Amino acid sequence: MSNLLIKNINTISLSDISISEYQNYYKINYCKDNLLMNGLSFSCKSDIIKVSHTKYFVKLSDPNERYFINRLDDYLNMKLLNYSRILQEYDKEYGIIFHINNIVSEKFKDTPTELYLNLKYINKGYYNNPILHIIY
Repeated sequence: MSNLLIKNINTISLSDISISEYQNYYKINYCKDNLLMNGLSFSCKSDIIKVSHTKYFVKLSDPNERYFINRLDDYLNMKLLNYSRILQEYDKEYGIIFHINNIVSEKFKDTPTELYLNLKYINKGYYNNPILHIIY
């Protein structure tokens, strides 16, 4: 499987994001210049911190990336009731929390300084939780 990555998040237009509703989830698509992508793939610089035996905190070191993810959260929050935000605060820093599983542990073992992520689905329920896939 391959992914098309948007290298510069400043070029992402939120109005090009579409959300399709299914029984148990919402699917995110991104259409730019007549190219339809399953999900929204982007990169971000990161500082990975293990905060407990169950989760990692990925501190976003670039203010433009924090700003983009905050705008993306605001946009999805307008579209979906009880949307759970991607951007989280931990120890007065902002970033993304990942719960530990085999994939997360494998991807984070070498503590990469840049992550490639894909927001493809949002689980549907009382809280609508975004699912971020770690591409690399």
